[in-house]
Amino acid sequence: MTDAWASVHISTDGGRTWTSVNQGIDLHSGPSGDAVPVFSVRIDPNDPNIVWIGLFRLGGIYRSADGGQTWERRTNGIVEGEGLTIRGFAIEPGNSDVVYAAGEIASWVWAGQEMPGREFDRVKGVVYKTTDAGLHWRADLAKICALPRLGSEPDLFAEQMPAFQHRLDHGNAFPV
Repeated sequence: MTDAWASVHISTDGGRTWTSVNQGIDLHSGPSGDAVPVFSVRIDPNDPNIVWIGLFRLGGIYRSADGGQTWERRTNGIVEGEGLTIRGFAIEPGNSDVVYAAGEIASWVWAGQEMPGREFDRVKGVVYKTTDAGLHWRADLAKICALPRLGSEPDLFAEQMPAFQHRLDHGNAFPV
């Protein structure tokens, strides 16, 4: 995905035409205040009607249960708001209620000022977990850590963050 404020679009004809589907997404940004900054999208591998999206720098997480036609905000327990970008999701195989959301926190949130790195802002990361399909989230890493750019597949979480290597045992072993 991108940080181009493009919102969510669906194609039902193999990509020839696209329709904007943003009903229920109530967080907006951009110069005119009407952009929908969708940064990440994940279709649930257990149920293709369930779709998750994460927003750029607004801390927004939304879930759709109808293939992306309508959206419901699911942010209860997400402590960061503005300044948090949701970069990706991992969904427990066989259990759509268990979802991990990987986020990056802008430096101006955690340091009080922008701290540019070589090319981009120096961010810190956080991983949130829900066991009830996003009705409640909790930070699964007790401390904020340096977060590499993550994909949305569970294998990438395990590969890029050793703390996730035991994640798929229903959250019983989660070394930090």
